[in-house]
Amino acid sequence: MNWKSLLGATLGLAMVVPTAALAGGYELPENGARAVGRAGANFAHVDDASATYFNPAGLSRVNGLDINFSVNLPLYFASFQRDPHIYRLSGDDFDSVVNYERETNQLRVFPAPMFFIAHNFGIEDFAAGFGIYGPSAVPEARWRGADPNAAVPGAPTVLDPTRNEVTRAGGNAYQVVDSSLLTIYPSLTVAARIPNTTLRIGGAIQLVYVDTNVTVSLDGSGAIDGRDAIAYDPSTNTGFTSSENPGFYAPSGIASSGFGITGNFGIQWDIIPQLTFGLNYRPRHLVRTSGNVVLDLPEALNTDSTRVVLADDSARIDVVFPHVLRGGINYRHLDQTGFEVFDLELAFTWEAWSTVPSFRVRAPGPASEVGTGSFTNRTIPPIEIPVRFQNSFSLRLGGDINALVNRETGNGLTLRGGILYESASSPNEYTNLLFTAFQRIGVSVGASYQINRWGIDLGAMYLHSPTRQVTDGDFRIQMPLWVCNDPASHGSAGLTAGQVAAACQNNRAEGLDPRHAVNNGEYRVSYLILSTGVRYQW
Repeated sequence: MNWKSLLGATLGLAMVVPTAALAGGYELPENGARAVGRAGANFAHVDDASATYFNPAGLSRVNGLDINFSVNLPLYFASFQRDPHIYRLSGDDFDSVVNYERETNQLRVFPAPMFFIAHNFGIEDFAAGFGIYGPSAVPEARWRGADPNAAVPGAPTVLDPTRNEVTRAGGNAYQVVDSSLLTIYPSLTVAARIPNTTLRIGGAIQLVYVDTNVTVSLDGSGAIDGRDAIAYDPSTNTGFTSSENPGFYAPSGIASSGFGITGNFGIQWDIIPQLTFGLNYRPRHLVRTSGNVVLDLPEALNTDSTRVVLADDSARIDVVFPHVLRGGINYRHLDQTGFEVFDLELAFTWEAWSTVPSFRVRAPGPASEVGTGSFTNRTIPPIEIPVRFQNSFSLRLGGDINALVNRETGNGLTLRGGILYESASSPNEYTNLLFTAFQRIGVSVGASYQINRWGIDLGAMYLHSPTRQVTDGDFRIQMPLWVCNDPASHGSAGLTAGQVAAACQNNRAEGLDPRHAVNNGEYRVSYLILSTGVRYQW
């Protein structure tokens, strides 16, 4: 097979791979300036229009008109030092070694706003509201791509005849180059207290809009030593392991969008005036997105003699959001007049990420080459990325201090703070830069100032993930046109389809596969979330 045709067709597949992996892993605790300042411990305490997000039952505490607007500014600090890639080409008696420079995410700030409005319409212990928000997240990440003109290992040097080494940029490139995720939840909420009880209930119906734009890179190799990729057998030194030759570097992307529907439900129970229990549940929901492949072909492929054609360049990706259960118990310290001096909430969250063991993406195709005719109608199988997500949980402790608030007018300064711990959603061996939901430890501070009907809120939260070292990585390079995916379409290197099928069957039995892991290395991740907001009550 002509390597240019293989590279070009591979480009058409590349972009459908990572988008779904963005689905929920970029959600960060927490949304809204007041909640950010409390480390997200706001499920039993919430009593304003933002209850649509935190716990719809709390909306029933709104008295009159309540308007709440906040903007989060999440800052994402991440770096990746990939381990060297060591391989041996067929016929060589020395190792080829590729070392990588440390890669750092190019910091970009993308505001994450939220707006809520609620009114009780003169009905005590009842309210209805509207909200529109996106999960607090890092919706944009930018990484340096690989250099298509970088050097490749050659003959061994005199100093070390057993290996030859080069150093390259773009150790992240076969995971992700850049990504953008926008998720919006327009919501309608109703809440009320059940008569003759201290139990409040609420529910929201929500539309979900998801818009994704992701660029990744595939290894377009497959014609090394004039043959198609089958596998490398170290015992006989035949076949090949993918060398990640810069000439086969294939950056590509996909843009997709779609709508779904879900809900958000909650209860609040005032056990005693000073003690409230809250529980909030968001069910698992799916958003089917569709879009088109965007190809960025190298100049070498834009020729009259070689042209790759995709019969269908569309892509369809299912983005899954897991079941989420959140709750807390809030203590309010009241003085003799009923004024709340301070409050403290112990909260938890549980997210059922184990319901997403892998991502399956419908790829475009089939692919055929016009010009040299090395292959026709090569099937492009669905691309499946095993992520093996695991359920995660968090514990949060936060509260407000109202000691500087005027007890008669309600004007003045409120101070708040909190701490949190969150377990990892991503197992070590499937670590990747698309989903950096590692273990997190966080601390937060915040303040509000009330002036009659107006309130100004500020919050800041720092989240730190311990350094993660991956040595048993299983996030593998994508080679969608590997001949073993479709032996019948093979038509080069003097092998019949039957011979290719037999070789592939033998390679599978021996556990041989050129699609090697690309996620071994050191990961460092932290976040700083800055938030500001304004409230109006009347």
